Parts: sequence; C-alpha cells; structure tokens
Amino acid sequence: MLDLLRQELRLPSILRTVTALAPGVTIFVLTNDPIYLKLCVVTVSLWAGVVRVSQSIWLLVGHATALALAMSALYLSLPYPYLFTALCSIGAFFRVYIARGGVHMRSLGDFTLLPAVYLACEIYAVDDGGPGSARAYLQTLDHFPVSVVSVVFTLLLWQGWVHWTAVGRHHPAVYGAAARDALVYVGRLRGITTGGRVSGPPDYDPASLARLHCWAVLVTGLWVTAVHLPHGQWAILSATAVITGDLRKLPLVLRDQIAGVVLGVAVAVMLIPFLKFSEAVYGLMMVGAALTAVAFSRVIVSAAAKALFAVLIAQAMGSGTRLGYERVEGVVAGAVTGMAVSLAIPSIVSFVRRRLGRRTEDIPG
Repeated sequence: MLDLLRQELRLPSILRTVTALAPGVTIFVLTNDPIYLKLCVVTVSLWAGVVRVSQSIWLLVGHATALALAMSALYLSLPYPYLFTALCSIGAFFRVYIARGGVHMRSLGDFTLLPAVYLACEIYAVDDGGPGSARAYLQTLDHFPVSVVSVVFTLLLWQGWVHWTAVGRHHPAVYGAAARDALVYVGRLRGITTGGRVSGPPDYDPASLARLHCWAVLVTGLWVTAVHLPHGQWAILSATAVITGDLRKLPLVLRDQIAGVVLGVAVAVMLIPFLKFSEAVYGLMMVGAALTAVAFSRVIVSAAAKALFAVLIAQAMGSGTRLGYERVEGVVAGAVTGMAVSLAIPSIVSFVRRRLGRRTEDIPG
C-alpha cells in the first residue's frame, strides 16, 4: 500500500507546495476572507513555474505578470464568446510553442493558460459578470502579490535548507551563509535550469503540436459556443489535455481523462451525504483542488481528484451535484473533439498539400 502511494503521489512536490500555500491559508484563518483560498491556484501555478523552469525571482515576477495579463484578457472577453474562443486558441498555441526555448519551458505555458482560463471563468461567474464580478476581478488582481511573496518565501526557505543540510547543521555560521546563498540563488538574473540541468529541446516539434492545440481549442470553442454548453471552459481545457507529442498515446490519454472524471464525480456524489460542510472543510477542499495540479503521477488519478474536489466545492457553495454531471459532459465532449481534431488535421493538411502539388505540376511552364 505504501509503495502504491509513493508511486501515485509526488510527496516532495506536495510538501513544498503546501509550504508555499501556508501563508495564504494562514491569512485566511486570521481574516476569514475567502479570496486567499481562491488564490491557491495562483500560488500553485507560480510555484510550479519556478520549480520546473528556474528558481529565480525574476522569472517568478514575469510569470505572475503574464498570468495576470492572460486572466484579464480572457475575463474581459467573456461577454463575447467568439473572442474568448479566439484568445483561448492563441493561448493554446503559445502554451506549446514556448517549448522551443527548452522542454521545461512548456510548464510555463501550462501553468499560465490553464489557471488563466479557470480564474477568468470563475470570477466572471460571480454575479454573472455584473458589478460583483468586477469587484471580484479587481480583488483578485489586488491580491496577486500575496501569492508572489508566498512563493519567494518558500524559495528562500527551500534553498536555505539545501545549503544548511549540505554544509552542516550544527555550525552557527551556517545560518548566515544559508541565508546569503539563498538570496543570491533566488535573485540571479539568468540560468534557466531545472534541478541543476540545462533545459534541453523537446522530443517533438513544438510548432506542429502547437498548431494542433490551437485548432483543437478553436473547433471545440466554436461548437461549445454554438450549442451553449454549460461550463464550456471544461470542454476547451479537455480538448488540449488529450493532445501529446505522440499521437499514438491519444486513445490512452482520452480513456484516462474520461474514466478519471467519471470516477471522481461518482466518488464525490457518494461522499456528499456523509460530509458536513463548513468553512474549515471548504478551505481544505480549496487547498486540495489546488494541489491536484502537482500531486499525482498518472492522468487518470489527477483527473479524478480534480473532478472530486470540483463537485465537493460546488456542493459547499450551494450549487449541488449538477455541476459534476456538467463537468463529465464537458470533459467528454472536449476530449473527444481534441482527439478528432488531432487525427483529422494532419490528414487534411497532407491532402491539401498533395492537391496543391498536383495543380502546380499541371500549370504549363
């Protein structure tokens, strides 16, 4: 059982992420302001970026700025569904295209577009885009620095601990040296590395894969808008989740995504009668939902956990289990569309190129 948990859970990543979340959760306990729980997704996204790409405060600030701008653009475009779809498709393209700068740069794309879409839609849902929604949007932007400071604090703590354990824990001078080394390491201006290794090129063509993501989101967004599918952002996000660098893995990823969300919703529905929802439980569920982005090794487990927490949070907020069934509908629709587009686009492009080649040959010299 313990071996299975070690395989499924990324325990070191969970512990470090919980440390990054601790300041925000503490402020929530002291102030009882739910905005600090909603910022968990921002903190986790920024933390994942600096851990997977570069433990640098300059990259952190740039990532936070990009996330705030992307969230703002998507939020302001939500009254215009087709504009929102266009921006999502552009974001999906650059989410993958950024990997041209190194395979680990892809994490910056993932942890910018996905939380930006989620936050924009969640904020807009407050008061259905009315005055309450505008206040929630401004409040979220106003509290972004809390997440940045939390991540900086965790980086300094982490790097200080690394130095302390490497040099010797019992020497008094180690404390000052650890603090200085942590400040120098976190404040450096260059050196995009991951775990001490230079980020290498991906084993796929970022440009081709980025175009697939762009088309998948565009097609999904257009038909979701046309049929007025509830919570269409889940379909949009699922359309890109099934697309990997290896098209042979599409059926397996599709299976894991759909099976995971169905399993998560089913478990949530069974748990609801036995849970007594309170602010403390709501806080734990918000933290758990944020951790799902970094906690699990397998797609099916991650998808199940995300669906589970989404339904429980909706229940705590009075939305009932209806949200769970709508999430299943959105994930299935988006995943199937993403796979269909991934398989169709290469064939269509190849067919068009052959036709154009034949026409060029038929033109007399």
